Amino acid sequence: MDKRVKTLLYTGLAFIFVGVYLLQHPIPFSPQDKMVRLINQERGRVGVLGVRENGYLDESAHNKACDLRDRNYWAHYAPDGTSPWDFIHETGYNYYYAGENLCKDNNVEVCMENFMQSPAHRANILDSDYRDVGIGICGNFVVQHFGSGNY
Repeated sequence: MDKRVKTLLYTGLAFIFVGVYLLQHPIPFSPQDKMVRLINQERGRVGVLGVRENGYLDESAHNKACDLRDRNYWAHYAPDGTSPWDFIHETGYNYYYAGENLCKDNNVEVCMENFMQSPAHRANILDSDYRDVGIGICGNFVVQHFGSGNY
């Protein structure tokens, strides 16, 4: 058998074995990854481009989720008046458009179901002006931060 044919054959078999292995042993996704996939599924259903996960927004959403837990409040504005935009600005994310969704359930599927049943939360998820998303989970609090950055 020709050397090139053997190489192609062995390469193809390797891909098949890897594929079968991955089907039997799926790579676990983090809850944050799962939430981003769910958001993009919903956006795709209505013909809106997907959002990409952004590290700055992940950080701001995580900080907000932990602030909700640690300071024991449930609102977009903290008791001292700190806004969602303050959390976003603190990370260095420069946006011209931003939004926030909050959920009190660390099950991302439940959060997405609840978000999609709420007109205001659904509007954030499906807003075509958003290009980036960050997901923060801290205890029983899930925060979505959406944005369109100035790059």
